[in-house]
Amino acid sequence: MSDGADLQTLIGRWVTDLIETSMASARRARTEILASAFTRPNLRDRVVESQRHYNEVLVGILEAAQLRGVVNRAVPALDLTYCIHGITFGRVISEVDPVVADQVEDTYRKFAADALVALLSPSE
Repeated sequence: MSDGADLQTLIGRWVTDLIETSMASARRARTEILASAFTRPNLRDRVVESQRHYNEVLVGILEAAQLRGVVNRAVPALDLTYCIHGITFGRVISEVDPVVADQVEDTYRKFAADALVALLSPSE
């Protein structure tokens, strides 16, 4: 990745993968597991462990991109991982109502990708 256009393309693909309609069942399963974890301590411990690992991997990728000057260094990488989770769960919420899910599928993808590009683009 060498410039803003590359970043925009990469994030566009990434967001598409996060909120792709074909991934709805996986998002729903993840949401159900998370909801169950609030009342089941053993499951919560496993979810926390899994989430920490996922966050560590993503933080590592983002920090490497920040060191290369491709991603805005002012954006805390861990905070960004939770922003990405928010994008995913925003799609889950829209999928509760199939009419809304179809209505916002393309616009939400563009909105989320544009927001991340704006947030992540290195300040000049």
